[in-house]
Order: sequence, then C-alpha cells, then structure tokens
Amino acid sequence: MIRSTTPTLIFNVDADLRNCPEISLTFRQHGENVFQLNKTDMEISADQISVVLQQEQSAMLNYAYPVEMQIKALTTDDKVISHLPVVARVGEIFDQRRFPTDG
Repeated sequence: MIRSTTPTLIFNVDADLRNCPEISLTFRQHGENVFQLNKTDMEISADQISVVLQQEQSAMLNYAYPVEMQIKALTTDDKVISHLPVVARVGEIFDQRRFPTDG
C-alpha cells in the first residue's frame, strides 16, 4: 500500500449513464466531503464507471477513516440517480486486489 499513488477505481452500475449530462463521484470521510470528480474525470460504459485518482487526490485521503464513495447522475429529463455509497478502508483503494467494485 503506497500513499500518493494513482489507483484506478471501477464501479459497476445498474443503469446506463453515458447520456447523462452530469455525473459526480463524491469521496467523503469522517462526515465531510474530501473531493469530488465529475463526468470529465470518468470513463463511462453501459455498466461501469472508472476513474483514476491523481496523486494529489489520493494524498487527501486519511488512512484513519473509511472512505464513502457515492455516484450521482442527472438524467436528460432532470431526474437524479443516486447509488448507495461504497464504503472502503483507504488501504483497500490502493490494494487493487481487494477493492470492492460494486457500487
């Protein structure tokens, strides 16, 4: 587990979000938002969203607290799709063999 690495996170989604005008992935720890990624930061397929954390982003995560990651999307007809947060220990994010990918 190396801090300040650039892990790729892959989330399986149950809706095709490719045509959504807005998508966000929020990272929260200890009840506060740490950072947020937007659609331009993501690779989106019919059933997955993947993101690569930059070193600056991974360095913002505190190993002392679990991280909640939540995807939200705004559809073309102004409805919000929100997946339940995925909760993981920060070390799991950097250990690609153990990261939960269902979101």
